[in-house]
Amino acid sequence: MSGSDGGLEEEPELSITLTLRMLMHGKEVGSIIGKKGETVKRIREQSSARITISEGSCPERITTITGSTAAVFHA
Repeated sequence: MSGSDGGLEEEPELSITLTLRMLMHGKEVGSIIGKKGETVKRIREQSSARITISEGSCPERITTITGSTAAVFHA
């Protein structure tokens, strides 16, 4: 839509929460977690996404990333 000054009005962003679940091998999960959890902590801080990794000694684990669309894609 055109504003009174002839410019375009910006559409408000939708507030959508996205949840992404991935089944990952233990070695992949280890690289995401990093030493003492430093890598996953940094990803959480930089993206503002909520990241959880299932517990267990199974060969595969579930990694869940939740947040705004931008936060999930940034993570």
